[in-house]
Amino acid sequence: MKKNNAQQDNNKKPKSDNGFYQFCISNLAEKDSFGGGMESYEVPIRKRIKELESSLKLIDVKKIDKVKEQIKKLKEMLLNSVDMKIYFYLRQRMGYGNLVRLNESQTTIADKLILPSASVKRSFRKLKKIGVISYQIESKRMVNVRISPFLEWRGDGETHNNVIHELVESFKAPPFAKSKDYQEAMKDIA
Repeated sequence: MKKNNAQQDNNKKPKSDNGFYQFCISNLAEKDSFGGGMESYEVPIRKRIKELESSLKLIDVKKIDKVKEQIKKLKEMLLNSVDMKIYFYLRQRMGYGNLVRLNESQTTIADKLILPSASVKRSFRKLKKIGVISYQIESKRMVNVRISPFLEWRGDGETHNNVIHELVESFKAPPFAKSKDYQEAMKDIA
């Protein structure tokens, strides 16, 4: 009896034939060990920082400031604890279609999380820049806050497909895609 149930489970096909299952398998599953591309985004930055820090001992004194500036820029590209707190705060409020229900300003969020307001504002900008979230500003308030449908999804496959096409400007590429800023920061110092 147990073998028959196990054989039946193995013969079952995925429920979704609308392409969403295929999208999840090809785009979300096992892309990296965490965060839908975060590892492939951050590890090269961390390696580059390590290389630059070790090169400080060997380079010409005139180039030290330039290298230190590049290290600072690279460190700013990494996700920090405030960025992660903001992401999880938004994720807890994410509804159908990855739309985030926010009725408060960034300053109010900073107060709720006991974080510096400037850090929260920087985190929102960073998360938007690297494609983790999208939002518009209207009357000094964020509207239409959405978590990238490339990271995770709440909703059905058809809605997911529609959202991907609607938000092509907001999410031109999956999160952590290598932007021009990323490429520039990773260049060798001449």
